[in-house]
Amino acid sequence: MGRSALLAQAQGQIARARRVVVLTGAGISTDSGVPDFRGPSGVWTKDPSMQRLVDLDAWLNEPDIRVKGWQWLKSWRLDELVPNPGHEAVVELHQQGKLHLCVTQNTEGLQEQAGLPADSLVTIHGSRRHVNCMRRRMDEWLDFSSMPRREKVEGHCDFWCYSHDLLQRVDGGETDPRCPKCGSILKTANISFGQSLVPGDIRRAEAAAKQCDVLLAVGSTLSVYPVANMVPIAKAAGATVIILNAEATALDELADVVLRGSIGQILPRLVGLAGKL
Repeated sequence: MGRSALLAQAQGQIARARRVVVLTGAGISTDSGVPDFRGPSGVWTKDPSMQRLVDLDAWLNEPDIRVKGWQWLKSWRLDELVPNPGHEAVVELHQQGKLHLCVTQNTEGLQEQAGLPADSLVTIHGSRRHVNCMRRRMDEWLDFSSMPRREKVEGHCDFWCYSHDLLQRVDGGETDPRCPKCGSILKTANISFGQSLVPGDIRRAEAAAKQCDVLLAVGSTLSVYPVANMVPIAKAAGATVIILNAEATALDELADVVLRGSIGQILPRLVGLAGKL
């Protein structure tokens, strides 16, 4: 089947769907200037040692890794990033009343910035726009709804701040800044290798995969678990699986439709947004 026919097939399936679950990876954000990690030109593909910056054990035990990591965070220029048509297409699905849930593996916050409500989004791998004290409880790791209390809390620390505030300290000469409340190590609120996901988030993602009639995987290699399990879970529950990515993924064989090309160009067409841009 040719590319146009595949696109038309996927458009029809989404048009008929009542509950669409979207799983997004780094590929949806590359048009906004965010680096991907595992693609042919990905950060880790070109320099595997960069993975140590997101390894929890290395972050906790190697000060040089933390120093390098804060400098790497500066290079993201988070405050300058803006959403692209791919992010806007996900919001369009929500506005159509079709989006059951978006689960993003991305940590730069562009899907939220595009206007997707928090109750329709799971940031499964956390946030680089926030910084946590490493003594913060895991069930509060991604809760930024209230500011830290002034008083100390027995047994743990509730400190968090915005990344741009932390980077001001780095620019001021603190190469390895510590928690101002308890003196512990700080880390961006993304989930590192060796760090557990928030249990409630993965339960919510897997439940949504069981309930959807279309699962749309966008910009992900689908090689990171447990989030990649959403694809076989949805397939086993009878959902249509559509995969859109620039390169082959680890789960293409499970897809009903596989689309290759620019996410920023194809995804708006899939959801009927192209004429509105």
